[in-house]
Amino acid sequence: MSETEVSSRVKLRFTWVALYYGGLLGVLLLFAINYRNNVIYLVFCLLSAVSLLSFFETYRSLKGLRVQSGSVDSVYAGNPLNIPFLLCSSGKEHPGIEVLIEIEDEQYKAGIAVVEAGGVAHVTVLCSELPRGVYTIEQCTVQTSQPYGFVHISQTVPVDIRAYVYPIPAGDKDLPGVESDTSQSTGGEDFVGFRRYQMGDSQKRIDWRSLARGGPLMVKHFGEPDGHGRHYLSSAHVADLPYEEGLQQLCQWVCDAELSGELYALECDGGSAQQSSGPEHKQACLELLAACGTRQL
Repeated sequence: MSETEVSSRVKLRFTWVALYYGGLLGVLLLFAINYRNNVIYLVFCLLSAVSLLSFFETYRSLKGLRVQSGSVDSVYAGNPLNIPFLLCSSGKEHPGIEVLIEIEDEQYKAGIAVVEAGGVAHVTVLCSELPRGVYTIEQCTVQTSQPYGFVHISQTVPVDIRAYVYPIPAGDKDLPGVESDTSQSTGGEDFVGFRRYQMGDSQKRIDWRSLARGGPLMVKHFGEPDGHGRHYLSSAHVADLPYEEGLQQLCQWVCDAELSGELYALECDGGSAQQSSGPEHKQACLELLAACGTRQL
């Protein structure tokens, strides 16, 4: 969570209202010069003063505003990702504030908010149907054209947001279970699953069938029996599936294993998680799956 105050360095551009307004001022000036009419001169000066005042008022609407990013709840792919922001007033009203972020060249923005003097306003940027990945958002844009709408003032504000979009749980393969393999185990250990090959591992435990199918070099993993069901979930188990479908199957297995209350471990391109269970362990495994082939903003 980070908080940043809007500084004096802002970007300015005129709106279409300002263009029409400028054209009107030009016509009034021509009439005043042509007819030497003091009343038209007076109207021209008054309207010109209003246009200058609009710039300063719009600038004041943004200056001093504090922007704070909130924590983001992770979602499964295809579901909308909500990114919350808190807008804090420094003692004056800030009308017509918009918060905008950019993800993969596409802009998302929250609705217009009014921050009362000395108050706060909660806004949420809704990002719909983002693909699986890890999204690091390092900046957002705060903008307004209020109160007159003649000029549009914006500033880029640094934020620190990290959002996870998990794979969709899908797949019809059975959850890998705990099997007995006494012929290759020692001391009555149970066969837990497969893990990546490490230097010094016995060649007798190498999973040659997975290697023959083009999968990574895996070895059979054994552990002490503890009376609890254990599952070792690995990308080697889904080597026959397309990449994204394999991640979806692993995600489904993680959800199933957590629902069963049994211990489970995960090995994938995003990293590995040791055997455990519980909401925190499930979240850690899903984040590893989201990070496979990491997508950055």
